[in-house]
Amino acid sequence: MNTGALHLEVASIDEEEDVNRAVELLQDHHVYDVARGQTMRCMLLSMSSEQHYFVAGLHPLVADGMSFQSILKGVQQLYIARDHDQAYKAHQFSYYSEKQHANLATGAFDGELEFWKAEMAVPPPPLPILTLSRASSRPASSVYENERALLRLAAFRVLLLRYSPAGNGEDVAVGIGDGNRTESEMMDVIGPFVNSLALRLPIQSSARFYQLLQNVRDKAFAALANSKVPFQVLLNELKVSRSTSHTPLFQTFINYRQGLHKTEHWGKDDDSLAVYSVEIAISKIVYDTLVVRKDLCGLVEVQTLAKSYERLVEAFTTDPDSPLNSPDLFTAAEIQEALRFSRGPSWRSQWPETVIQRIDQIAQSQPQEVAVRCRTTTSTYAEVLAHENAIAAALRVARVTIASPVAVLLEPSHAWVSSLLGIMRAGAVHLPLDLSLPWARLAAMVHDCQPNIVLVDKDSMQYVSKLERSDMQVVDISSIERQDEATAILASADDLAVILYTSGSSGAPKGIMLKHEGLRNWTEPLGQTFNLGREVILQQTSPTFDLSLIQVFTALCFGGSLCIISRQQRGDAEAISKMISDEGVTFTGATPSEYTTWLHYGKRNLHSCAVWKTAVCAGEPVPASLVGQFASLGRTDLTLYNVYGPTETSFTCTATQVCLSTSSGDIAAVRPLPDYSVFIPNVLDKPKDDVWDWKTMHRSGDLERWLDDGQLLVEGRIDTQVKLRGLRIDLAEIEHAILEVAHGELCEAVVSVRKSSLDQPEFIVAHIVWAQTDNNRRDLGVIQSRLSKRLPKYMCPAAFVSLNKMPTTTSGKLDRRLIADLPLPSVANRLGDGEE
Repeated sequence: MNTGALHLEVASIDEEEDVNRAVELLQDHHVYDVARGQTMRCMLLSMSSEQHYFVAGLHPLVADGMSFQSILKGVQQLYIARDHDQAYKAHQFSYYSEKQHANLATGAFDGELEFWKAEMAVPPPPLPILTLSRASSRPASSVYENERALLRLAAFRVLLLRYSPAGNGEDVAVGIGDGNRTESEMMDVIGPFVNSLALRLPIQSSARFYQLLQNVRDKAFAALANSKVPFQVLLNELKVSRSTSHTPLFQTFINYRQGLHKTEHWGKDDDSLAVYSVEIAISKIVYDTLVVRKDLCGLVEVQTLAKSYERLVEAFTTDPDSPLNSPDLFTAAEIQEALRFSRGPSWRSQWPETVIQRIDQIAQSQPQEVAVRCRTTTSTYAEVLAHENAIAAALRVARVTIASPVAVLLEPSHAWVSSLLGIMRAGAVHLPLDLSLPWARLAAMVHDCQPNIVLVDKDSMQYVSKLERSDMQVVDISSIERQDEATAILASADDLAVILYTSGSSGAPKGIMLKHEGLRNWTEPLGQTFNLGREVILQQTSPTFDLSLIQVFTALCFGGSLCIISRQQRGDAEAISKMISDEGVTFTGATPSEYTTWLHYGKRNLHSCAVWKTAVCAGEPVPASLVGQFASLGRTDLTLYNVYGPTETSFTCTATQVCLSTSSGDIAAVRPLPDYSVFIPNVLDKPKDDVWDWKTMHRSGDLERWLDDGQLLVEGRIDTQVKLRGLRIDLAEIEHAILEVAHGELCEAVVSVRKSSLDQPEFIVAHIVWAQTDNNRRDLGVIQSRLSKRLPKYMCPAAFVSLNKMPTTTSGKLDRRLIADLPLPSVANRLGDGEE
């Protein structure tokens, strides 16, 4: 005998917890076999002859929430009807479906379609990932008849604006559900009637809430007046592209549920049957429910959103005239907690006021210890001090003035270190010039800074004319005899110490001035931060990059030694890794790009370097692939640190130890260093006087937020965000996704936007470097397939180009501008076959 797809499951239970387990089973684990018509499951659970529970589940493809109300109403009518022929009767959903198809065929929807085509002529961009989300991208994956509902919708729209990245949340659509039972004969029909409507709600942060509320009301009523068009028909008519990462037209949804207006009685019992487990009625709403994708936000972030939403509703209910950016999203206690996170530990200095004085102390306490190693020669602290004194004396003879810049045109060497210290000792300002840079750039730096003196040696003197400053006094330090007699230190804490030139946003050199007090304040706590002793520290960085000064002062201020590699070998991973091993280097500071190359080409040397105990990453985000490379060394005694901060703060302002077992996640999370503070102002919020009461603050231009454990998550730079065909994308996000799906097969990925010709659309290109792995498969097709499931189609690169090595700047950072200008190989390389 054939049985239907639906049957009642009857079971005995011992406790009410069994009911909860049954509900959980239906909600989270049961899979309906839709192909065989299994779209509903019903269970009758009995604890006794008088206590029973009815548990039912419906697939959303065949019924909506009101349908279940209709089912229970029908069962109740059958239960109390004496004549079953008079029991519950209603149309089938097929009748409604046929009516919908007929309306579409006869053009009955044409008028409403015109409304939606005008409203969504250019669909709004996808809602940006909210600023409190831990994810950087989205993985592939009723009638409003009450002012209360409109107010909640308007407050929700403000919530999206306030938590969106600056400038990205002003044109957003919010989805609402329409019960879509506009005809009385359809009220009791079982089926998926609910239709989705997109409310496009563009707003400005400067608007007032009552203005938004009026706009929400007008938009909602207009949408409801044109609500008969099925959502899928609308998407087809608008030709909206689909994505596995987000829903079309809107990515947020408000489901305003109407409660039962009356109760239904079963038999002679007076107990009422509530459709909802908490019996929510339209006039008795006591709470709202917030549902968020768990791959975008964790519980803490959801709770933060819910609390902020509650505060917005309360504030705007009290004062509808409030500007949208006026109400606080956080309580005073939460703000104080964030301020506590923002301030690093207090530090009481025990050093003199300048690092020059500190190095003097070290030199006097250990004069015969090696201070500098360069190639085959060494210099003791006494020798460095003597040369430093001689250079300071020569500068005085040259009539150098306090705080005047002195250019240094030297190869990395003992003399370069002594010149740096001698200039500071004389109270002048160190201006490093890297011989690896183009002469036009060095000339631009000299023209901007206007030094009156340049230090050279017999080898670099020939290049002075290329600086295009004939009025500079040239001091040849190779002819200066060392001087044992101490020269007075003229520098004070508030004086300028260094001017470093970096690439500005326009590409022109931008000078950054650092004071002596900043150098001392940053360096002194390092002993505790990095657990420093008398370290052997590698110096491979360009003198124009602040990391070079970190290396010098970390070595000499703690009694260690500086191990300098030649300029010609800076980019030679094999030579650098060999020096780390041969010289017994214990401490390195480098960019992630440098470390990636060292561990790629010099792993054998680094694996045998038993004394290398500290590696500091600076200048770029730390990719998970690099952490994996460090972990592959198998060195449990090697500690990796991630430091972050703009040069303007005197090198860096945060640091944290990176767990080498971390394969993904918040590697960019850091904590403020001692005596440093990091604040994240919300550009839509009012400034707080107690926060901004500082002499000087530096605006980094980076995207950051606090995690609930007090770590600062650095999510990237604003300048890595671009618009591609109207959609905002973050290039760093794509790079992270490529490395993540490569599962260790790639060690580097850099993404740029290209255009083959002026009249052709832009497309994304990914340059990649393959890692050296045991299997060495290099299957780009597999990586592309994984990536297509990880990112929406518009963020997937159209071409992959493999390189032996990524181009870097003289500072060791990725040279993104050069990579973006690399010529693209033939079309075949869209499959990643080419290698340069």
